[in-house]
Amino acid sequence: MPDDGENRGVGELPEGTITMLFSDIEGSTALLHRLGGERYGEALSAQRALIRAAITAWRGHEMGTEGDSFYVVFQSAADAVCCCLAAQQALGGQDWPGEALVRVRMGLHSGEPTRHEDGYIGMDVHRAARIAATAHGGQVVLSEPTRLLAAGQMPAGASVRDLGLHRLKDIEAPERIYQLGGPGLAPDRDQQARELNSLGIARRHTGDTDGARSLLEQAVALNREIGGAHLAGALANLAQLESATGRFDRAFEALQEALVLDRQQGDLFGVAVDQHSLALVSLRSGRPAEARGTLCGVIDFAMASGNTSLLVNVLELAAAIIAELGEAPRAGRLAGAAAANRDESGMLISAQEAAMLEEFLAPARAAMTPQEWDAELAAGRALSQAEALALLRPDTAVDPACDPGDP
Repeated sequence: MPDDGENRGVGELPEGTITMLFSDIEGSTALLHRLGGERYGEALSAQRALIRAAITAWRGHEMGTEGDSFYVVFQSAADAVCCCLAAQQALGGQDWPGEALVRVRMGLHSGEPTRHEDGYIGMDVHRAARIAATAHGGQVVLSEPTRLLAAGQMPAGASVRDLGLHRLKDIEAPERIYQLGGPGLAPDRDQQARELNSLGIARRHTGDTDGARSLLEQAVALNREIGGAHLAGALANLAQLESATGRFDRAFEALQEALVLDRQQGDLFGVAVDQHSLALVSLRSGRPAEARGTLCGVIDFAMASGNTSLLVNVLELAAAIIAELGEAPRAGRLAGAAAANRDESGMLISAQEAAMLEEFLAPARAAMTPQEWDAELAAGRALSQAEALALLRPDTAVDPACDPGDP
């Protein structure tokens, strides 16, 4: 085992553009509870020794260690990348006490912080710490400046993958973050979660309900574990399966959680889709009045978004809800508006969507003469999008000349 001695103060601190590394153990508190004080101490010492060996080998300068965390600086971005690869490989091959899984998250950022006393100060130091906080255990993330500086000097087998823009705490501008890949690094768990989700959807389309449920539940669990940005979407996909198989309570629970997450993330489109799905679950479970109230919350966004697919889905679900509430003429008019918008946009209706719509519209159509129903469809086709969406609201009057029986 490498020596556990600190390497602070070894050599002169680098000047100018430097690369900063921040790291810590993912779930260290839970690990302490699981292992107990003595064995956790053994794991902590081993983690420190392995990381310090990599820091020394790649000319890093240890600026601080607190608990399970490290703060290290490098003159070379390529050295910082190599240090992270070496450290993760060593950590991955370690025999941990109690067969524990010790996973360290690492983040790199390059900049020109100001020298101050025996260290550095400045926004680049804070940005580096915030970037590291976006990582999960076993993952190494890096900023755009680090990626550019290390380009062309990456070790064999190393790669980077764009993770997109991230909002960092207390930093106004979003930061583009990349994931480091290479031998010995943990698999990309975010990618694993997305693949599980995609496989679950594919299994559902083949009719393998149990297989689809297992895969989607795994996608949700993995997203929950890593704090994945796609947790709300995974929950929504699981909820669709549960709703389609009559497990409405589970569907409702998953969608409520997805709705909270999308609201927290400011994803207005996600919120609208969640509310639409909740309305559908309420309708399928025999609560059309509740479904109407929920779907009314989507009207303004559906109109303002300009998203034709969302608009058509809202209109068709509105027609089904109103039909279930016994307002046949209004349901026919909504169905006509939905069909007009589908035709205008060239959107085809799937067999599943058509079957759902027919299930609820058939009784409403049977309650009217064919001439009356066709008249309502034609009236709906003539409505503007705003006029059509307004029909979902209970207080919107329907022209009695076209719909004499509607209250």
